[in-house]
Amino acid sequence: MGSTNSASTLAAIEERVLSCEHCYERLQAPKMLHCEHSFCCRCCQILASRSQSIPAALACPTCSATTLLPAGGVENLQTNTTVVKMLGLLELFCPDKPESSKATSALAKARREIAEHLRNLEAKVARAQEEASQSYSSLLTTLERRRDNVIEEICSRALTQRQLLKSQDDELEKAEKEIARLENHQGGSLLPAMIRVMESIRQTHDGSLIHPVASHLTFAPPPPPPP
Repeated sequence: MGSTNSASTLAAIEERVLSCEHCYERLQAPKMLHCEHSFCCRCCQILASRSQSIPAALACPTCSATTLLPAGGVENLQTNTTVVKMLGLLELFCPDKPESSKATSALAKARREIAEHLRNLEAKVARAQEEASQSYSSLLTTLERRRDNVIEEICSRALTQRQLLKSQDDELEKAEKEIARLENHQGGSLLPAMIRVMESIRQTHDGSLIHPVASHLTFAPPPPPPP
């Protein structure tokens, strides 16, 4: 009974204290990060190789805290001497892994496979999000360009119509002045001439009159003097 309890205790210590939370195996050359979590030296090298930060750093798999790598890389991270001593004692009192430790190794393998699968899924999701973001940005840019083109075309047409209306207003103003001038210098009724001028102004083409206004001005003879 006592040996069974001791084996269980050692297995629990190995799993909870002396196991790497990245590979879930017994710690090998444990390196301690700034957050005081420890991992195998080779696991730290794997984590550092996945990082693209400058300066070089790695994120703790347990708490996500960032540790800047010293000059020389992972090998120069602080070694967890306490864990090294505990590993030595474990090797001394339990050189062979007990059955519970073998089960722990099997569980660790399953955990590694699940963790790797999750990392692959996260990478795929990140790529899909990036592609969706790029597609959305491209679509938004296209819509904005089309909107700007439509606005520019509307403004251009509005300007053309405004210029046409101004040209017609100018012609009307000229005609009115000409009629007023003729009324001051000519006798007789100007109504027929005014009607012809207005008809001529209505017949516009490309914003200009087809015929000059003056060519349509004819006058009725003055009425005969009373007997």
